[in-house]
Amino acid sequence: MSFTTSACVFFARSVRALMPSSVPVWHPPPSHCWSLPNFTTVDKYPIRSPLAVADFLANRVAGRNFCEIGTRNGDIMSCVSHHAASVTAIELDVVYCKKLRARGFRVLCKPFEDVAEKTPEALSKCDVYFWWPMDSEAQNEKWLKLLLAVHARTQTNASIYVAHDTHWKTDMKTLPRLTRQYKGVISRVFYDEGGFLDGEASYQSPFYDRPGRWGVFHLARFLAGPNGIAARAQPETPHPKRIRPATLRAAPDEGLPGFCEATDVEDGLGDCNLGDKGMITLDDNRFGFGDVHSLETCADWCLHFCARCNYVSFSRKANDCSWYYRCDLDKLDQSAKAISHHVSRAVVPEGVVGSKGRGRRGRSRGRGRGRAARMAA
Repeated sequence: MSFTTSACVFFARSVRALMPSSVPVWHPPPSHCWSLPNFTTVDKYPIRSPLAVADFLANRVAGRNFCEIGTRNGDIMSCVSHHAASVTAIELDVVYCKKLRARGFRVLCKPFEDVAEKTPEALSKCDVYFWWPMDSEAQNEKWLKLLLAVHARTQTNASIYVAHDTHWKTDMKTLPRLTRQYKGVISRVFYDEGGFLDGEASYQSPFYDRPGRWGVFHLARFLAGPNGIAARAQPETPHPKRIRPATLRAAPDEGLPGFCEATDVEDGLGDCNLGDKGMITLDDNRFGFGDVHSLETCADWCLHFCARCNYVSFSRKANDCSWYYRCDLDKLDQSAKAISHHVSRAVVPEGVVGSKGRGRRGRSRGRGRGRAARMAA
């Protein structure tokens, strides 16, 4: 075999090794809703929100009280109800109200404005809100201001998720100003529920300006109540600058399975000077640090940029490098181990493991807490 042929074979094998093996990363996976007992839908997108929205909301409503404004037939609520402590539909159409009650949901059958202004106590137990409005220009800010007022008055905290569809011009027109003015945080939800060259909702025949049942939803989250008031009062803060020499590395530590505590990409970096936790995604390039691609580089990032960071949890699959001021390494959360493959460790500079490292570990010191602890012992 000639050198040229050998080189070509080597190149081809290298390319195959780099290609994805099964599920293409460019295709959103099927919604988890379809795996739930007796789950079914009445409507299709864009008559309802895509089911990927329910996937997004599932962890955020877990154990909390969920309220949806403008529920229609209740397809999203039907999925979310498997995770929330309770669900409430706020729906003005009496026909849909009857259908929602038939599906077993609690319903406030009146316009949302009437609920917020005349019976605000009905909203005091709502922890998470969601809506995708008929008229974003007329409804989004009005409803948001009503909820902010209700929860400020009742001194109860809530998270508000407002959906915006890339395919709908008025949604995208209102998104930037609303998010900036009320200090929202945007998450992008990618979905694909079908669509072909021809037929309803297709490239050839768009349905309400949608060339298919696919696209991107932008979920803007706003905080209501004392937490929201405090967040909106905070001035914009710059990203942290490097606090240690670039040549300094974290001491070796192979880590332990599990994560310290849940963090959320919506909450972002957090406060590295006063806070207790935060996170960055692995492709975050705001720091001039390069890619965070391993537990080791996650720990190095923490050491260089975050003064309050004493521990990290890392998962390549979850696109997560989370930092913590405190963490009990003997009590890591492994409930999502099969899904996220998180590993966690303490973070100390090389050369000071024997003293500072043990102090940071608190109750977790001793008996084989990763390679760094064995070196210190």
